[in-house]
Amino acid sequence: MRITTGIVLIVFCISATLPVAAQTVEELRQQLEAQRALNEQLRQRLEEMEKSDSGSESAALLPFDSSCAPLAEPEIPEATTAIQEALVAKGVVLLHPGTSRLAPGLSWIHSGTEANSTRSDDYIASLSAMAGLSWGMVTASIPYVHRDTEIDSNSGVGDMSMFISTELMQLTEQGTSLVGTVGYQEQNGKDPFAQVPIGSGFRVLSVSFSVTQRIDPVVLYGDIFYAYPLPRDVAAENLYGEPAFVGRITPGHVYGVGLGASLAVTPDITFDVGLSVSYVGSTEISPEGSESFHLPRATIASFKFGSGFIVSKNLSLLLSASVGASTDAPDFSFSASFPYRF
Repeated sequence: MRITTGIVLIVFCISATLPVAAQTVEELRQQLEAQRALNEQLRQRLEEMEKSDSGSESAALLPFDSSCAPLAEPEIPEATTAIQEALVAKGVVLLHPGTSRLAPGLSWIHSGTEANSTRSDDYIASLSAMAGLSWGMVTASIPYVHRDTEIDSNSGVGDMSMFISTELMQLTEQGTSLVGTVGYQEQNGKDPFAQVPIGSGFRVLSVSFSVTQRIDPVVLYGDIFYAYPLPRDVAAENLYGEPAFVGRITPGHVYGVGLGASLAVTPDITFDVGLSVSYVGSTEISPEGSESFHLPRATIASFKFGSGFIVSKNLSLLLSASVGASTDAPDFSFSASFPYRF
């Protein structure tokens, strides 16, 4: 009796589990079919993406959720550093294409002494603008000068200047670049032949070549330049010892070299030292009805020191000073500029 009862219980349990097992198999089959359908959709979408990448025309087989599309990365302006701003101000490094820079500045230049009545102090407020282009950089500047001397004082707009620069060579592996610049200075400055002149009185054409060598965290730079002042006919009072001077003036040509090094202390701080030497040829004076004579040549050499600081994202502060190393050079000068980059 007990055996019969056990057999009945076993048969009952098996019959009860059969529908459940059958139901589980059916669900697994349905899930497998759904997975196969999903795999087919993914395969079709992958084929469409490959065709789109190869430039072939294709129709979308499946609806595409635009919210899943990758977003285009916005252009992020290249970050600037203090050493970059200092080198751009010197003209040995160019602005990046599409960027521009406005730089107001203040300078003080002192020459001579009161003891021998040769003292001259120039106080200059200037405004420079730079624009980075695909082929180079354009720079324009204009100064306003107040000149105070033992004789008298005078104030007014100085000579405007413009420079066009382009990179002639870039050796990325060595970190060396060569920049060429041509310049033009207008003769618009006030009272160029007055007792206390503001402008030079001459149009000037110039050309220079600048080389930089990067040896992190230092950038070495050097340049050579040549300036050709255009001769002109002049009529002025009390010039060269004549009450009414009329004649032709041919200024001497200018040759120069410069050497320096900039140290990036941090991305926001830089220090700079340099030396510049210019040789100014003799100016020829040709008065009407008189023999020509020449003014003495001059050698202008100065030691230069500078520092630069990043004040904010677009604003920096550049400080510089120079000390005369020759008798023809100004005794010293100080300047500050505040480049703002757009």
